[in-house]
Amino acid sequence: MRATATCISWVGFVAVIGWTLFSTSIVLAGDLNPPRPPAASMKSLDEIPGSWSRTLAANDGVPSGPREGCDSSRFRCVLSDTGVLDRETGLVWERTAGAVSRSQAESEVHCATTFTGGRFGWRLPSVAELGTLPDLNETTATKLPTGSPFVFPAGAGSTFWTSSPYPGQPTTQRWFATFGGPTVGFSGQVLGLGLLSWCVRGPAGID
Repeated sequence: MRATATCISWVGFVAVIGWTLFSTSIVLAGDLNPPRPPAASMKSLDEIPGSWSRTLAANDGVPSGPREGCDSSRFRCVLSDTGVLDRETGLVWERTAGAVSRSQAESEVHCATTFTGGRFGWRLPSVAELGTLPDLNETTATKLPTGSPFVFPAGAGSTFWTSSPYPGQPTTQRWFATFGGPTVGFSGQVLGLGLLSWCVRGPAGID
């Protein structure tokens, strides 16, 4: 009887140990399953700053005075009114466009070293960035949006350098843009010739 009881006791002990190991293996195996991916989410355009796919009004800003055109739905004057934030693109432009003729290299240096609004970090825009400002449907002399706060000392027909290489002549020419007089034009120009510079601040965009 004692041998039988001992045998039953050992059988029970082995059964307990076996069940414990089996249960542990199930838990560990469950831990090996990869976690489920997070649920997909999408942002609306209003949550994406500087969206280039929306149009905002520029004619609802300050109607007159030194800050004329500032603080419209599209353009906000910043840096003590020496810069203009374009809410459509998120870029900050010099409020007063350049009026001094320089070579393309000189214009690059000028923008990189200018301290407009008490800030460094300016640069020449790409042709795509400069192309976001004019509107061919506008009747203004410069083809800039009606009510915009920009100042053009050189007047309509001003031509500005960009940083974008011109196709077919990437080492000798850069894109430039002409504002007004009577339309907007984009073409290539030899690097050494003199054009105006209009500096921009913000992450570099596409060419």
